[in-house]
Amino acid sequence: MPKLQFKPLAYAAGLGWRGKNNLLIHPVFGPRVVIGVILTDALVEAPGRPILEPLCGDCDICLHVCPVGALRPDGTFDRFKCYYRNRWLPEPCGFLCMRVCPYGAEYEC
Repeated sequence: MPKLQFKPLAYAAGLGWRGKNNLLIHPVFGPRVVIGVILTDALVEAPGRPILEPLCGDCDICLHVCPVGALRPDGTFDRFKCYYRNRWLPEPCGFLCMRVCPYGAEYEC
């Protein structure tokens, strides 16, 4: 069985959009979500329609707080910088890109 990618499934189900921080952004909880998948052969209706346009607008605070520059303005994400370089920082970033997102800010990470 091929490896399942949870984020594309969540986007297709209308659970959120891909944020500038490369995370699923839920309209209420922001990036502060955990994605789970249930495999079934039952017919299941999607909870919503895919959100095709990111709702981040001009907000790009997540791009500026990343201490290793893993998030780029062109929408690309450098997994190597995020994971490996972050391991060698004197203090880990603590998911700053997630914590500063205004969507779902009232919920703690």
